[in-house]
Amino acid sequence: MSAQGERRLMRIAGPLLVVWIAVVIVWIGIRKSRNPAGARGRPAPTAPPARGELPVLWDLPRFSFVDQHGSTVTDQSLRGRVLIVDFIFTRCTTACPLITAKMNLLRRAIERPDVRFVSVSVDPDHDTPEALAAYAERWTKDPRWLLLSTTPSGLADLTGKMKVALAKGDDEENPIVHGSQFFLVDGSGRVRGVFGSGDDEALGRLVAEVASLELTAASAPGPAEAPDRALSGMMLYQSLGCAGCHDDARVAPLLGGALGRTVSLAEGGTVTADRGYLRRAIVEPAAELTAGFAVPMPSYRGRVSDAELDSLIDYVASLPAPTSAASAAGAPGEQVTDPVCGMKVVASEPAPHLEHDGKTYFFCSELCRDRFVKEPAKYLERR
Repeated sequence: MSAQGERRLMRIAGPLLVVWIAVVIVWIGIRKSRNPAGARGRPAPTAPPARGELPVLWDLPRFSFVDQHGSTVTDQSLRGRVLIVDFIFTRCTTACPLITAKMNLLRRAIERPDVRFVSVSVDPDHDTPEALAAYAERWTKDPRWLLLSTTPSGLADLTGKMKVALAKGDDEENPIVHGSQFFLVDGSGRVRGVFGSGDDEALGRLVAEVASLELTAASAPGPAEAPDRALSGMMLYQSLGCAGCHDDARVAPLLGGALGRTVSLAEGGTVTADRGYLRRAIVEPAAELTAGFAVPMPSYRGRVSDAELDSLIDYVASLPAPTSAASAAGAPGEQVTDPVCGMKVVASEPAPHLEHDGKTYFFCSELCRDRFVKEPAKYLERR
């Protein structure tokens, strides 16, 4: 692993350990509440629930937040829909991109129109509805995905009642450490399962269990647009949310002009990014991790067909090389990149912006603009 990758891991290792300890404690608490101790203090043996007989863990707490479209979403407005819920924040460059990539894979595997995929922000100071809309634009256009902005008090209440570990970290770029589970909620607003996002076997069970949760006729929602299954490389690139990581140089290598590029590997040595390398990077991403990037994307082996894989590689090979940092400035209405967090934003007067060295830079939020003001050279050197 590169020195840069080691430093990043060291910055997040301590807070992550704290969070995982908290998660284990919470899970033990859940197990104890479901398995009363016997006379000698040993848990009473229980058989695992049969297929279609998921346990009821707790009720979804009351909440009222604004989504990426500016609409108010409450626990009551989501009744009648099966929910898959996670907790992320858009500035994150470590766990959250991987969680969102896994959410995208769940979305592709679950085509039921009554399912809603709900991502709750744990960063109320930064993740406004506008910031969440920009994040969603990079990942997927599936209308079933809702991203919820929060308030400090509302977030504390929700994470506490959902038993989600949440702590402040000491990494400036990733200042929040939190649980990475997916929660399965039925149409009656009851939490029926908790699944680790890093456990592919558990996610397979989650997909299977969704089919066991039926809606009541009275609360069945209207149809939603089904996810696309087009073989077009561009459509697949969008559907998989590849831009979510690869349009942010802090998270993953930029793919424009990748074909033929010499790639430095985290384990040492180099490799030429030919079609074979691109294929391996998609189906075995951890095998040849690029130097400077500590977190691999999920493996798409078995999740895309050979024909889709060829189409996706064709599209990646066609992407033009990125332009220079000067492109941060944009004409009105043009989509440009926030130099701090890497999000795509529209160059417009209402968007936070400033002049620096004769160029106009646009930002997703006031927070990113303020960070740029403090250390502009730090963010421009990355580009």
